[in-house]
Amino acid sequence: MLKGSKFYSALLLVLFSSVLAFSQNDKKVASAILIDNTGSLRSQFDQVLTLGKAVAQHAAQKGPVSVFNFQSGGDRRNPLAIISGGSEWSQDADALGNFIDDIYVLGGQTTLLDAVNAMTREVNSKLALEKDTYANGAIILITDGEDRESRIKETEL
Repeated sequence: MLKGSKFYSALLLVLFSSVLAFSQNDKKVASAILIDNTGSLRSQFDQVLTLGKAVAQHAAQKGPVSVFNFQSGGDRRNPLAIISGGSEWSQDADALGNFIDDIYVLGGQTTLLDAVNAMTREVNSKLALEKDTYANGAIILITDGEDRESRIKETEL
């Protein structure tokens, strides 16, 4: 079992998001899931991946899912962990699980708020393109909440 307040905070965020996103069983939901793969979660990374797969599998039952993680960016003097482009939108739990299996821990300063902003744009675009199909969008974060270098500020977000 994982220990520490960071993990429990992340878990509570996931559970809260899940309750909001999936409370209406009859409506489709387009979900974006962020799996934080930055170094601060290195010791808990296997559990993060396991939780990510379970959340993706559950979300895929309600509508398409895109999984996001961090990738290396910036330069050698200021390495950043920036948001990836995300997986293809899918309801295939196996495909989502395979994508998650390929995520690895990386270093760099986390840009968590920038990631949330990018995911919000992705979900809103999906909803706008297929507005007759989806009633709601959801962003689910599996993270310790650490942000080091985001350009966007919390108040702007």
